[in-house]
This record gives sequence, structure tokens and C-alpha cells, in this order.
Amino acid sequence: MLKKKDPGLCILISYADANQGHLGDIYQAGNWIYTGVSARVPLFRDKSGKFIHDRACSVSGYKRQFGAVKKVPKRENLIRIDQLPKWRYFYALNDDMRKRILPLAKPYPKRAASETVDTPGDHSGKRGSTPTAALHSP
Repeated sequence: MLKKKDPGLCILISYADANQGHLGDIYQAGNWIYTGVSARVPLFRDKSGKFIHDRACSVSGYKRQFGAVKKVPKRENLIRIDQLPKWRYFYALNDDMRKRILPLAKPYPKRAASETVDTPGDHSGKRGSTPTAALHSP
């Protein structure tokens, strides 16, 4: 659909937000190419609790947005919330672009392994695959 609508489009870029517990599982399942993480960009919160992206505030209280200078919240009046970087994925829409971005590929990030280091993969060591004694038939 994208190729038909915009034949010149050759790559998609998307991010999975680690701050929301996302890892990009859907991108991995779709064979997107993982290329690393984005820069850390802080989030801000005003006194009412509203979240404000870094692009929507400034030190001076003014910022150029969509070609016009607009009044925005001053960072000194906001609470800074440091964020984790986001996982970055690329999807090539043609073979030439795929060849160009493959050298950037890194192994997919994975979720933390087991609940504890000593838990075996089948979880039987933590009663995960064997019913508790009370549930066994006499």
C-alpha cells in the first residue's frame, strides 16, 4: 500500500518505547532490522501533571514550531523526567535499501530471562511445570 501511494518511499523507521515496557516484538516478528537505540530525550511535567515533550518547551519560553515562533512552557518551571532511549527499527521497502541498511543490523534485544538466575528453562525447579503436592492424586 505504501509503495503504491508513494513509489519513492524506500524505508520506514519506527521506535519501540522502553519507557512503556515495549521491546519491539512486533517489529522483530515482522523482520524489521534493529539498528540500536535513539538518543535519550527527557520528558517534562508541569504543575498540573500534564506531560510535555522536549520539543514543546524551551529555556527561553519561546520556540519555532511549524515556521512560527510560539510561546511554550519554560523548562525551569517544569519537572524533568529522564527517559530510557528507544529501540530503533528500520524496514526496507526495496532490495537496494535492504542491502544498504543490513550492515547497520544488530542482534534483536531480548527480554530479561527467567525470574531468577537459578530457575531452569522449563521452570520445573520452581514448581512451574509440576503441580504442588496438594494437587497430586493419592
